[in-house]
Amino acid sequence: MGLRICALAILVLFSLYTGWTMLIAEQSLALGGLAVALEAATLSVLWLSVVFTVARVLHTLAYLRGLQPWRTLFYGIGVICLLGFCLLITARIGS
Repeated sequence: MGLRICALAILVLFSLYTGWTMLIAEQSLALGGLAVALEAATLSVLWLSVVFTVARVLHTLAYLRGLQPWRTLFYGIGVICLLGFCLLITARIGS
């Protein structure tokens, strides 16, 4: 009985993590699309998109191999790219 509860708890945590990862991916798609639609600086959008994509792929590989702190580092780089998109969008709306 105790093993089943532990397995269920792990499954719920993994499901929450997977949902969070999918949410981050959707945010990057939405922010990138909005930056393109608002005609933000093309070179900046391109670089942020490439760096975000590479960071997410490296994060996945680090996750599969269990490499810490690399996994956290690559995740943080992806979040910084999302913040960069936010800055581009804000600057474009403000101008």
